[in-house]
Amino acid sequence: MMVSANTSFDLRLASERFVEEVFGSDPNVVICETFNKPMRAAEAAGGFRVSGATPFASGCKHADWVGHTARAGDRLLLMFHPAGALAIEEDWDTLGLRGTSSNTVVADNVFVPAYRVIDFGGAPAINAFFGGALYRFPEAILTATFPPVALGALRSALDATDAIAASKVPFAAQSALKHRHLAQMRYGRALADYRAARALVHRELDAAWGRGAGASFSRREKADLFLACAFALQSCADAVADLARAVGTTGIYRRSPLERAFRDVQVIRHHAFGAEGRFATVAQAYWDLEVDFPLLDMD
Repeated sequence: MMVSANTSFDLRLASERFVEEVFGSDPNVVICETFNKPMRAAEAAGGFRVSGATPFASGCKHADWVGHTARAGDRLLLMFHPAGALAIEEDWDTLGLRGTSSNTVVADNVFVPAYRVIDFGGAPAINAFFGGALYRFPEAILTATFPPVALGALRSALDATDAIAASKVPFAAQSALKHRHLAQMRYGRALADYRAARALVHRELDAAWGRGAGASFSRREKADLFLACAFALQSCADAVADLARAVGTTGIYRRSPLERAFRDVQVIRHHAFGAEGRFATVAQAYWDLEVDFPLLDMD
């Protein structure tokens, strides 16, 4: 759901012809995209021919449309293909988030008509189908879609820990886990992390919305959205790990919701939008340096 929503947001910059093609027959169409490792594109009559392989195409096996970036000289393009046009290399064999189908997509001299391509360097205008306030925010607003995944994992882990703490009697103990000071401390800190991360995300979203649709966002204001995203992903991952330590062997079984929460949140913490390196990106924006994550500067 997150990936399809993010991709729909980017279609605000697509041609109206393509938007009509995507949504005209089915408003609930599933689309996905990846910005990782652009493919190679060359201009051809009526469009482009593209070749290469791009990983982390989340949703590619169940999407009706698959998008990816490509470079044609100095131009950065986002191009879309109908399902089946690209080969899928099934390499998504991971610790967690196994259901996202974030496989590598492969193109071998595939033709893409120009109307299915967004040229970021061409400063495309927002099309008539995306006139709502949301679609006049900068690309950084997409950071809002990642924390719910991590927050949901942590909320699930907290709920599981509640149940385990009340019923589990640890080895060689006489009372339930909830009476152990170490378990109490780890649970309390994890609960604080959950509330702090959620509050920061809401604070930055409220601030962004309060500036008004179409407002000009400074680098620092965009960086604040990335900061909230990174804080949420990293804090939630650390907190779930603490809860797993608190419950001990009870959390290692696949039947435990805490086991899945641990795996999933350890994967989402590495997503480029909220990876640990984004803390450095924020500092670069605040210190007027060149940022190492170009999406921060996109409008």
